[in-house]
Amino acid sequence: MPVTHSGVLSVLKDGRPPLFNRPLLSRLKQRGCCKLSIGASIDEPPPRILIVDDIADNRAILGRRFQRRGFDIVEAESGAAALAMIEQQAVDIVLLDVMMPDMNGLEVLRRIRARFSLVELPVIMVTGKTESQDIVEALTAGANDYITKPVDFAVALLRVTTQVDRRRAEQKVQEAHRALSSANEDLERRIAERTAELVHTNAQLRVAMAEAQAANRAKDEFLVIVSHELRTPLNGMIPMGQLLARSSLDDAQRRMIDIINTSADQLGGVVSDLLDTLDLTSGGLQLHAAPVNLGSIVRGAAEPAGQRAIGKGLGFRVDIEPGAEGVFDADAQRLQQIVSKLLDNAVKFTEAGEVVLTVRRAADGGHMIEVRDTGVGFDEATRARLFRTFEQADGSLTRRFGGLGLGLAICRGLVELMGGAISAEGRIGQGAVFRVDLPLQRSAAKAA
Repeated sequence: MPVTHSGVLSVLKDGRPPLFNRPLLSRLKQRGCCKLSIGASIDEPPPRILIVDDIADNRAILGRRFQRRGFDIVEAESGAAALAMIEQQAVDIVLLDVMMPDMNGLEVLRRIRARFSLVELPVIMVTGKTESQDIVEALTAGANDYITKPVDFAVALLRVTTQVDRRRAEQKVQEAHRALSSANEDLERRIAERTAELVHTNAQLRVAMAEAQAANRAKDEFLVIVSHELRTPLNGMIPMGQLLARSSLDDAQRRMIDIINTSADQLGGVVSDLLDTLDLTSGGLQLHAAPVNLGSIVRGAAEPAGQRAIGKGLGFRVDIEPGAEGVFDADAQRLQQIVSKLLDNAVKFTEAGEVVLTVRRAADGGHMIEVRDTGVGFDEATRARLFRTFEQADGSLTRRFGGLGLGLAICRGLVELMGGAISAEGRIGQGAVFRVDLPLQRSAAKAA
């Protein structure tokens, strides 16, 4: 006859303790302690528990209790059946009885751990033994946790839920890690592809740059050759034209020789501008500073431009402030060239009004040369291009006024070579103002 306690079986027929401590479960249920549920989200399938026990009633009772809490239940009556089931279908956790015939729970646990880690497949041992040595043996063999018989379902539910939640959290971490690894691999692949593209593009750019530099060198060499070839006959034509102009000529002959001399001078100016541009670009242009009278240089440069302005019916004025007069160290030829080109530019693009040249001492001790006109002017978009080589404010102006667009570029190059700065302001139809700031130093010697 089985021994009973409070009307409940305390041992099974084979002498093992019952699966549940029913009086304890009843008291816990009254207190609301058995209302635990799994932490699965709506999108996740219910956790699947494999209950391994050789006693069918134990499996059925435990299975029903967990099924009511939302678990999916599968059963195995032996260790061999449990191992086969694990191979056939995925389970989230195993409740494994220790005392089973043929293959006990510890041997089943060792075989499970040979295939799955504690996180991959949690195993909770169900044991009637309460000695610490038995529990330590189970945990050492690879159990995640243990439950003692009679089973306290509230405790069992909590421990199962904890292990399932931990497993699913670890799976999410692993999935995130795999996704991150995949993203990193994809990023590395893209970086490698982009790097290869950049290397290829850079190689193409280097080739294109080398070709462009070679083309520029060839162009410069061609311009030098052409300029020298043009200058050689001009060096003979200009003096001969000047001699002829001083000889006895009738009016018709004098008009023809004037045309020849003017054309030769213009062509000579173009050749000089080309050579100066090439020298400035290559860095071959050198300044030769000497004591010069600034007022004399400015007035000498202004005289031809003034004559052309008067010939066009324009007003022309030169204002040199007294403080700007004196002897300074400068390259007289290049300084005169800057003033001449700014004035020539102003006269060329002014149809009515006046051109004013002003020279004054700047607050920092340098000099400011300003050329103001009432010509065609320019807009802001054009201002940034004015000092580029072969640039004019408008392509139509080239056809209307002529020129290569080298004058302002040469001015900028010479001014910067002297350590100064050049700027421009203007408005369409309201003229322009060009300013040159030069750090001229007063000379201790007298001008030659």
